[in-house]
Amino acid sequence: MDEGMIHRLVLFALLACSISLRPVQAQEISPAPATAPNVLAARTFDPAEATKAWLKTVPAEKRAKSDAYFEGGYWLLLWNFLLTAAISIFLLASRLSARLRNFAERMTESKTLQVAIYTVAYVLIAAALSFPLTVYQLFVREHQYGFATQTFGPWFVEQLLGLIVALMAGTIAIVVLYSVFRHAPRSWWIWGTIVVVAFSFIGNFIAPIYVEPLFNTYKPLTDAKIRDPILAMAQANEIPVKQVFEVDASRQTTRVSANVSIWQLAAWSVLISATS
Repeated sequence: MDEGMIHRLVLFALLACSISLRPVQAQEISPAPATAPNVLAARTFDPAEATKAWLKTVPAEKRAKSDAYFEGGYWLLLWNFLLTAAISIFLLASRLSARLRNFAERMTESKTLQVAIYTVAYVLIAAALSFPLTVYQLFVREHQYGFATQTFGPWFVEQLLGLIVALMAGTIAIVVLYSVFRHAPRSWWIWGTIVVVAFSFIGNFIAPIYVEPLFNTYKPLTDAKIRDPILAMAQANEIPVKQVFEVDASRQTTRVSANVSIWQLAAWSVLISATS
């Protein structure tokens, strides 16, 4: 691998490592038909007005705390980007990237294995250097705002599990990207972008089936009082929902979230995060 290729590899590694592959999804089970009154209610329901009405009932101090949390989150997006860029620049400027390349070339003559070795080393170094910010952002700060429910041990185990998944997915992605670089030296940036988009699309299909169950347990929601209105609202908006699922998200957080998951392997499904 020449030095120019290493620069491109690090830049695309930066992009690949920043892609989140944790959409919420589950498998289709059996449909639950909506009743006519529920459909009518869903069609006349104005979510924007309902949200405004609910916000008026929230105490001022709680709204201020919520605003502070989200505004701080925007700054964290910037700090994460700057830190990731700084790590990549450090690896290049310190020649550590070149030393990793040379080490990979000494280990094997296979270009594919050389890229794989380099990628694993890069991801591990980047994860180690960014770990303090990760701890603050995903553990300390979440506890400060009353969202996190895990102690440090279980949280750290899940972070290690996520790192293993990132290593596997990232290594495959970078190996393919490097192959693109070698076969398209002039238009590598075009084909590289196409490959990144394709991998992101594939990840959205694979992650809900093989990755999400590593962190949480999914089961059909059996409470008809919650399930049926959701199905009615979805069907009223011509969304072919087949089932509502429940996930034990309260193991990690007190947040309440609802996600609509789309995948063509079976059908659309709606999943509600359980917080109780």
